[in-house]
Amino acid sequence: MIRLLIFVLWVIFFAAALTALFSVRSTFPIEAFGWKMDVPAGLAAAVAIFLAASVALMTSMLKDLVGARKSARARKALDLREKGLAAITRGFEAIAIGDGPAARREADRATKALGGAPVTRLIAAQAAQLSGDDAAAGEALALMLSAPETEFLALRGLYAQSMRAGDVETARQYADRAFDRRTSARWAFDAVFDLALARLDYGAARSALERAAKSKAIDPAAADRALAATLTATAYAARLAGHEEAALDDADAALKRAPAFPPAAVLAARLHLARGDGKKAEKILTAAFAQAPARAIAETFEILFAKDDAAALDRLADRNPDSREASYLRAKAMLSRGDASAAVAALTQVLKTTASARALSMMALAQSALRGEVAARPWFERAAKAPP
Repeated sequence: MIRLLIFVLWVIFFAAALTALFSVRSTFPIEAFGWKMDVPAGLAAAVAIFLAASVALMTSMLKDLVGARKSARARKALDLREKGLAAITRGFEAIAIGDGPAARREADRATKALGGAPVTRLIAAQAAQLSGDDAAAGEALALMLSAPETEFLALRGLYAQSMRAGDVETARQYADRAFDRRTSARWAFDAVFDLALARLDYGAARSALERAAKSKAIDPAAADRALAATLTATAYAARLAGHEEAALDDADAALKRAPAFPPAAVLAARLHLARGDGKKAEKILTAAFAQAPARAIAETFEILFAKDDAAALDRLADRNPDSREASYLRAKAMLSRGDASAAVAALTQVLKTTASARALSMMALAQSALRGEVAARPWFERAAKAPP
């Protein structure tokens, strides 16, 4: 109904326009090649409009004719693109359900439809990996390296493939390249860091940690602790090689990163004590115990500063009084003072929360001091059967 109304309105418009043109009474002369003619102005205007409309129509038709082949190619390309995208969708569905052959078929269809588009290489690589065809997967991943959009994905796939094949050096190169491209990628950092530790390259491990922390790939606190661990490893290696000064520098640097890291605290304390700075060594151990009451710290403190000093054990226990290690220290102090009954009472409280071999062994010693070896024997037997 609306179209009919529009058509009628157009007819009325053109009729009115023609009527207006032919109602114009003026004329203008035309002279050409000796021939003269007076043409009505309205007729001349109508002819001019007709000629202009004809030229516009012919121009439009010619343009459509010239662009027909191009339009056909565009439609064909669009159809191929839609077929390719549909094949990619079906391919990812096949990968999700673990159907390798179906994924490869869809990957081939997507490649035929889209050519060398990066996404077709990605699905081809995943389909090949799912089918167990490492050679085809490697070829697809190698092609992905040439496209900036898929380079990083290809590096991860090639790294994993190299690790499965046992080619650690090639895997390291891929991991380094990936980490250079994306320092914020956690998998790339983990790969670089783990491979550096595996070859005992603590300098490379620290460099990776610093870069990952700067890009926020890992938590700052975790980065500090990991840096402390690598510095401590370097310190122990330096000490074994006889480089005491270098070992001390690395141990102190590790403590700056993580003051409560037990291996660093133990080594730094021993090295400072060896230099004659017992006060510094004791301060390191007590400060570390206050933050992290580890067994290694407590035992090192006992060996270095409290072999026969019960008061020193009590002082260390007071730095972290609610910890389990503080209970052990107090029990040892009580035994050192000859108060076996108090030690038994303290260890009884410990055994309510843990029945470890260590707690049972200490109870055996306390029972031996209090009632003799016969009373201690059952506790030693329980300690032998207890988990470490």
